Amino acid sequence: MSIAVWVAISIAIVYASAPVTSGGLRTLDDKALARYVHKRGLPLPYSLRDPVMNRIRATERAAVACGSVGVVVGAVLAFVLERVGSGSTGWGALALAGASVGAALGGFVATRRSPQLLPHAPRVARATATTVADYVTPGERRAFWLVPGVIAAGIAAACVWWALLSSKPEGHLTLMAIATIVPLVLLGTWALMLPATNRVLAAPQRATTDLELAWDDATRSDALRGLLDVGITAGFAAPLVSLSVVANLMLTADLGDDLVWMGFGALLTGLVLWIVLLIPYASGRAVRNPSRSLWAGRAFGEDNLGGATA
Repeated sequence: MSIAVWVAISIAIVYASAPVTSGGLRTLDDKALARYVHKRGLPLPYSLRDPVMNRIRATERAAVACGSVGVVVGAVLAFVLERVGSGSTGWGALALAGASVGAALGGFVATRRSPQLLPHAPRVARATATTVADYVTPGERRAFWLVPGVIAAGIAAACVWWALLSSKPEGHLTLMAIATIVPLVLLGTWALMLPATNRVLAAPQRATTDLELAWDDATRSDALRGLLDVGITAGFAAPLVSLSVVANLMLTADLGDDLVWMGFGALLTGLVLWIVLLIPYASGRAVRNPSRSLWAGRAFGEDNLGGATA
C-alpha cells in the first residue's frame, strides 16, 4: 500500500482511540461513557461525573493530539526512507507505528497535566501504601519488562539479516543506522515511563467517601496502565522499524532465490518478537479494572450514571 493509504488508516486509528469524547472533540458519547463506567465496575454518581469526564477528556484529547503528531513523524520518516532506499516501498507502516506510539504518549502527557480527581477533598492516608501491582496486572507488567529484550533482539536480528545479504543496495548503511537509532530512541521512551509511574504513585489521594477513593484508584489505574502502554507500544514499534528496513533492503538487493527464505525469515522473526509481548499483554488487558481488587467484597450499589453513592 502507498504511504497515503497508511496515513489514512493511521488517522482513523488515532481518532478511534478517543471513543468517549468522539475523537477528542467536546461532544460526549453517552453510550461510550456508559461502557467505560461498566468496565470500571463502579457506580458513577452525578457528583463524580464531571471530575471523571474531565480526566477522560484530557486523556483522549492528548491521545489524539500526540497520535496526530506521531502520524506526521512516521509519514515523514517513511518518505525519507523511501527516498534513501532508492524507491523501495512498504514504508507506510511507519506512519501506523508513529500513530500508535504517539497516541500512547498522549496518556503520558495527560498524566502530567491532568488535575487530581477531587483536588479540594481531604487527603487520604491508607494503612498500607499501594504499589504498581495494585493497579496494573501481572501480564501487563511482564510485557513492559520484556520490552528492552525485544528491542535489543529486533536490532540484533536486523543486523544479522543485513550481514547475510549477498549484495548491499545503495544507501544501506544509512538505512541500517536508522534501523538502530529509531529503536534506541523508543527504548529511551520506555525508560522515561519508570519515573513517570513513580510520579503517579507519589501523588496524594483525596476523597471524602470510599466510592470517591475507589474512583481515584480507578483513574490512577488508567494512568499507570497508560504509561506502561507507552513502553509496550514502543516494544511493538521498534522491531517493526528494524525489520522493515531489512525487508526493504532485501527487496532492492539482487538476492535471486534467496529472497524467499530470507524474507520469510525476517517476517517470522518479527512475528515471534510481537508474540512474546502480545501474549502477556493481552492476558493482562483482559482485566477491566485491576484496582477493583483493592475493594474486593465491597458493593457500591448499582452500576449506572445516576445518583448511586457509597
